[in-house]
Amino acid sequence: MEKLNWSSGLLNIKERLQEELTRFGEKPFLIVIAGCTCSGKTFLAQELSMVLYPLVTPVISIDDYYKDIHDQTLPRDENGHSLFNRPEAYRVEELSKDISELRRGRGIWTPKYDMSTNTYLDKRGTWINLSQVLIVEGLFAIQFLSGLTRQMKVYLDLDFDLALRRCIVRDTQKYQIDSAKISRVFSEKVWPDQLEFVVSQQNEVDIIIYQ
Repeated sequence: MEKLNWSSGLLNIKERLQEELTRFGEKPFLIVIAGCTCSGKTFLAQELSMVLYPLVTPVISIDDYYKDIHDQTLPRDENGHSLFNRPEAYRVEELSKDISELRRGRGIWTPKYDMSTNTYLDKRGTWINLSQVLIVEGLFAIQFLSGLTRQMKVYLDLDFDLALRRCIVRDTQKYQIDSAKISRVFSEKVWPDQLEFVVSQQNEVDIIIYQ
């Protein structure tokens, strides 16, 4: 495991990938990115996708595999509020099946999911076709895909204060949520769940990128 800053981490990923593709170019290689809320998973995935074009398909976000808000198997607290920062909040079997299909050389549709209402909309969201490199990002991406071979596991590390600041900026702008509410929910629910369920993934990664 290596612990690197952002620029060094990006360079390290590219170098490792080139080595992998030289040795085993016949089957899609996975880059799996996990980390706490607002750690930069989507940003890193998109940056890698641009840098590695045309080797990479559109980025696969495990957020598209969230369970619908009305799903009876969605975890909830004692007051009936949905808990989306738990592994049980995802349709893991569907995600695993789709990644397996891609690695067999078959294209797939990722689901269409509305994060603003936590609603599953359609079976057909984004078409993903075969490529040399697949990038999958999300809170539990490493945990959900840990059994697959030929992958590079990347974990994005950051502290509470930076995560909260980014969360406030994102949710006030994107979802028009009051900053005081964001801060309270993040401190009382989101961050404790991250520490309990997400952080442990860094124990089985190839690269940790700190911020």
